[in-house]
Amino acid sequence: MKKRRFKSCVGAACLWVLASAAPSAAGGAVTAGVGVAAGYDSNVYRMDAGDLAKRGSWTLGLHPSVDWRPFEGLSLAYAGEASFFLDESGEDHARHTVTLRYAEPGRFFFQSATTRVQGPRDAVEFVDGRNAWATTLVRERRDQWQNRTSAHATLRQGEWFARPSASLVYFDLDSRVRLGVPGYDNWINRYDLQGGVDLGRELETGEVYIGWRRGRQHQGDQGARPTTRSNKYHRVFLGFSGNPVEALSLDVEAGPSFHRYDDPASAGPSSIDAWYVNARARLRIGEQDTLSATASMNKAVASTGVLSSEMRAFTVEYSRTLIDGGRLRMHAAARGLIYDGSLVKDWMYPFGAGWTQEWTENLHTEIDLTREEGRDRRDGPAVASREFSRTVLSARLNYRF
Repeated sequence: MKKRRFKSCVGAACLWVLASAAPSAAGGAVTAGVGVAAGYDSNVYRMDAGDLAKRGSWTLGLHPSVDWRPFEGLSLAYAGEASFFLDESGEDHARHTVTLRYAEPGRFFFQSATTRVQGPRDAVEFVDGRNAWATTLVRERRDQWQNRTSAHATLRQGEWFARPSASLVYFDLDSRVRLGVPGYDNWINRYDLQGGVDLGRELETGEVYIGWRRGRQHQGDQGARPTTRSNKYHRVFLGFSGNPVEALSLDVEAGPSFHRYDDPASAGPSSIDAWYVNARARLRIGEQDTLSATASMNKAVASTGVLSSEMRAFTVEYSRTLIDGGRLRMHAAARGLIYDGSLVKDWMYPFGAGWTQEWTENLHTEIDLTREEGRDRRDGPAVASREFSRTVLSARLNYRF
């Protein structure tokens, strides 16, 4: 297994070399870069209880990238990552992402990012229990395909506009199915496909609109389990995008989301009416200081089990640009997974600080220290296996050719 992953990492480097050379022959602007990273992860599996508890490891990483822009508005980019855990080599993996993007500002936008992860084919056995954030972290290192695609067009008539749009989030998980193994995650394929239209009006400070989406959340088979949380949904929301005041940029959408589930025998209600929220704000405090915040709420089907969940996330970041080309930042977040038909309410609270320094036009470094605290917020006594503490230190050197 280790030999196969080493070959995949070498393959990532070869692909980067070929990708950087091929566009040059075809013409267009090409930029290439490479990053070398090192760090320490104090809790590779996000577990404080059981056999996998508090296993730390030094880490190394290689991050090649190529960006080709044959003409204005069109780009094709490759970003690679080869990650090595020196003390937990079973978690070594490589990640390749190819992104195609075409944009005409104010008229049309299309972006499709496809990711291939080459890692272990077997999941970790959490025989002593696990939390949702542990299985999420481990899953992202396993063999799989991912795709995230979005597109929209804008049709204008004076100050009014219509914007049809569509998006897809798709996971094809290639890990082995193993039935009857305690604590083993049989991950499932799943997708969220939606389409609809925004109707709105241009304002001096931005745009205001009302949006409607029709969507399908599909949960694939998982070890021949009989139930599913696949569902169809309608979503209606109000939105604003713009600058209410000169120093503040704001993008916000909020409204109800109505989900109707396919299988009445599945865990959780057969219909759920929930809030959909997607908000981002950025405030320039001065020439050097910026405060950013995000908030989101959304229903989703789980990659494990037969449950659906509500995902909640709140983040805040303060950054200060230094006169010598450096940037300091402090960040904190709260992320929750609240499962339908279950007592499970897993929350994670990451916080930390980072420093970025541009030494030359092509060379810069990044250092980040993050602490994560996982908590079981169910109604009743907390379960020890669902709580954890983790510290991640990383340093990265980037060079752009």
